[in-house]
Amino acid sequence: MKVTKCNQIFGKCNQIFGGKTFNKIVGITAFVFLMLIGTAGASTFAYIANSESDNISVIDVTSNKVTATIPVGSNPMGAVISPDGTKVYVANAHSNDVSIIDTATNNVIATVPAGSSPQGVAVSPDGKQVYVTNMASSTLSVIDTTSNTVAGTVKTGKSPLGLALSPDGKKLYVTNNGEKTVSVIDTATKAVISTVSVGRSPKGIAVTPDGTKVYVANFDSRSISVIDTVTNSVIDTVKVKAAPSGIAVKPEGTKAYVTNVDKYFNTVSVIDTGTNKITARIPVGPDPAGIAVTPDGKKVYVALSFCNTVSVIDTATNTVTATMNVGKNPYASGQFIGSIPVQPVYPSADFKSNITSGYIFLSEPVQFTDLSKDATEWKWDFGDGSSSKKQNPTHAYSETGIYTVRLTASNSNGTDSQISTVNVVLKGSPTPSYAYITGLNSNTVSVFNTGNNTLAKTVPVGNDPMGVAISPDGTRVYVTNTNYGYRGSVSVIDTARGEVITIVDVGNKYSPCGIAVTPDGKKLYVSDRDINGVSVIDTSTNTVTATVPAGINPLGVAITPDGRKAYVANRYSNNVSVIDTVTNNEIAAVKVGTGPCGVSFNQDGTRLYVTNCESNTVSVIDTATNTVTDTLAVEKWPLGVSVSPDGTKIYVANERSNNVSIICLLYTSPSPRD
Repeated sequence: MKVTKCNQIFGKCNQIFGGKTFNKIVGITAFVFLMLIGTAGASTFAYIANSESDNISVIDVTSNKVTATIPVGSNPMGAVISPDGTKVYVANAHSNDVSIIDTATNNVIATVPAGSSPQGVAVSPDGKQVYVTNMASSTLSVIDTTSNTVAGTVKTGKSPLGLALSPDGKKLYVTNNGEKTVSVIDTATKAVISTVSVGRSPKGIAVTPDGTKVYVANFDSRSISVIDTVTNSVIDTVKVKAAPSGIAVKPEGTKAYVTNVDKYFNTVSVIDTGTNKITARIPVGPDPAGIAVTPDGKKVYVALSFCNTVSVIDTATNTVTATMNVGKNPYASGQFIGSIPVQPVYPSADFKSNITSGYIFLSEPVQFTDLSKDATEWKWDFGDGSSSKKQNPTHAYSETGIYTVRLTASNSNGTDSQISTVNVVLKGSPTPSYAYITGLNSNTVSVFNTGNNTLAKTVPVGNDPMGVAISPDGTRVYVTNTNYGYRGSVSVIDTARGEVITIVDVGNKYSPCGIAVTPDGKKLYVSDRDINGVSVIDTSTNTVTATVPAGINPLGVAITPDGRKAYVANRYSNNVSVIDTVTNNEIAAVKVGTGPCGVSFNQDGTRLYVTNCESNTVSVIDTATNTVTDTLAVEKWPLGVSVSPDGTKIYVANERSNNVSIICLLYTSPSPRD
């Protein structure tokens, strides 16, 4: 073989380690347009305190399904929802604190210390203060919701349990379970202004919406005391057949609902607040405890501590209509039901097609598949004047060209659009070829149409991209993101969509540089300079499956056409590592020039061409023997190298000469012997 240097083409060069950056594919350009017309709404939820499982069950009142379980403090007893629905406050009896839950995430965001054995919890109408009864310390803690700290402590009667605020928030009523009284507290002065005698062991308490009456459940007296809030005196007593525990009043104030605990009478009593007479007794499960009414007054939720369930009562029919399993021993005191703000769900448009090669032949149908989320309507514009409202339409183009396809996905809250391009060509006509060039400083890959030498697309990738490899089927482009000493990666570009679809992490402080894909497309070999080795990536899972030691500062990578060997240029070792791709072991190290960087095979893989940037040469390696058979002089600082498809020329990018050396490979027959 005779090698002849033909000529030089002058121009600024880029760093490309390895050849064959051309492929007959087209990228699809994708843009997203989102129009929001929805407004934030609200949904009603119940937050059930499960005293023995130390968590909160969140029930969607619309579906009566448990949607979340939130760990809180030890032995939660009561819960209350803030007026704006953004927070839930939970009293934890054994951990002596209050958990604060963010309803947007259903996570505990703060914990506030309280007194000894906190039980009941209530929140002021403006949401600025939370009140907590501390049963063992006979006090009331006042929490500032801005700072989430205790802003005051009020001495109450013995063993305070339940509590309820007047509608204007000016008065707080507290049941003292140990002394048959209710403390009336002025919330402005944080002082007890009156003490009202009621029945034995008062527990639950509720105030009517007009603020004129207070209903108190006296557990041991089996009665309900009715207090006039003007005189702070009991004006009526309603007898029930069992021990009353929890109590709640409908939003319009016409009915009070009382849980009754007894061996034979496990019921909810319905009291007409106009007459203070029991109008119904609703059978529920054993040991009913906490009770609350929905904001619309249509449902009552009852915690059944013995059964670990919650029953739902229809207030129109006074019958149990549903029962949900919750945590262990739900006590659930307080107004645990409320409206939670819910952001509207907007559609997210996305789609794909059956085009895998980047183009489709004229008159062949294109199958579009909707990948949108939360959409109820679809409108397609195929770019040729045709449209469709089907979710997954099929369309055939009648003329060649590049068409912009737009999908507009909609729901009641808004619309979202995505556009892509479809390249329609004649069967038998040359298909477009594209070159993928990394922009080291712009953190992008430029996609050039080699047919008309125009920029077709710019794809954002990771930091400091350098190496490029294209899958054999042309559907993927792999780009090494060097990131210079920090966490390096490989970006995976879908050539049909023209965008990065995943990023492969190659480890901490690795600097991936060169990259090559096996002929079957199943593996990537990536040189990592910081570990002096090669990472092997499984392209089906996009994970690193092996790391192969190489020389010092490995750069360019190339794989033989049969896929059996990978060659890696090691700049500071002045050699090329030969890796068996079956065992992923180094089987040889070929000495070359000084500072080897780029590598490229000829078409049959019998020769490997290696640029030596510091000795300004190209080494020619016979891959059968792994020996250097020739050394070619080029210009200053040769880096990238590529062999023409017909195998007759070698192109070498010389960085410091700002030019490209073109080497002609001329094959001559040996002279006959005399």
